[in-house]
Amino acid sequence: MPRGLEPSTLLWAVGWDVLLGDIPEEADPVGLATRAADAIEARAPQNSYVARTVYAMGAAFALPYAAWLGTRWALGAARLVHGAVYRETATALLKGALSIRGSLNALRDEQESSDEAAHSGDEAVSGDVERLMREAGMAESVIGTTSEASPEEQQRRRSHALRKLGNNFRDGVVGPLLYFSVFGIPGAVAYRVVKTMGARWRRHGDDPLAVAARRIDTAATIAPAVATGLILSAGAQLTAQRGAETWDTSRAEARARGTILEAGWTEAAMAGALGVRLSAEPELTEWEQDTNPEGRAIEADDIDQARQLFWIASAWAVAGALAAIVLRNAIKARR
Repeated sequence: MPRGLEPSTLLWAVGWDVLLGDIPEEADPVGLATRAADAIEARAPQNSYVARTVYAMGAAFALPYAAWLGTRWALGAARLVHGAVYRETATALLKGALSIRGSLNALRDEQESSDEAAHSGDEAVSGDVERLMREAGMAESVIGTTSEASPEEQQRRRSHALRKLGNNFRDGVVGPLLYFSVFGIPGAVAYRVVKTMGARWRRHGDDPLAVAARRIDTAATIAPAVATGLILSAGAQLTAQRGAETWDTSRAEARARGTILEAGWTEAAMAGALGVRLSAEPELTEWEQDTNPEGRAIEADDIDQARQLFWIASAWAVAGALAAIVLRNAIKARR
């Protein structure tokens, strides 16, 4: 991409994402990657573990590389047509790799589904109690009786929502911006394809497809995870003067897990920024302990504070990407 177009393309893509939301699924790189990953999975060998392992390793590298080459081809073809077509194509591809508004929409959906589950459970329990009390001739004493979700259940739901928001911030904002700053639009698209492939295949446990996806996903996520911890620390310093606490929480989690590869940097940074404890989710994190166990229980207002932190941290991430691009171009211009 011409040097002068990178900052403007980034700003247009961010504006598109924030104001208009997702592009049509047929043209969305993530949607295309999802369908490609499912098609590759469906064609994997079934009768031979060795053949399935070789197939999985090749596919795990081939799909992101195909996304890289396809993005470069699309940009090259658009440039041959017209400069305006090239700019629109570049903006659409980069926007497809970003998910700022989508991450907040996912948080809202998580809250709504949690509220619906709580209300439906309340109504069912209240109805059973009312029926039993009516049979005992005590209906009037229980009219209007309701039950609420237990504090443990509320903590679990809110922990899941904050984990998801933090991971979406890493995968849909920091990661694409970081790879765009270094490798251009093909790098941002390839990163999102890696994350999509990982999400589709990792659910199979120890299957060769899951193992291959997990390894390439982990390798691609190391730098974005650490960068996310730094950016959330900067955002927490602005919102609540908790920048040092946020970074210390991330480092403590990494030391506890013994590796930076699966260290939960993002989740720990989110917990440290809010000063809360995230309940353990072994099926999601492969870690049996709470994140930031010294933190307090999550309250409803913490979700709103997390949303504010997300916006501020996203602004930091975009500003950092712009600065990196300008610095990189300045260095190239001097050579």
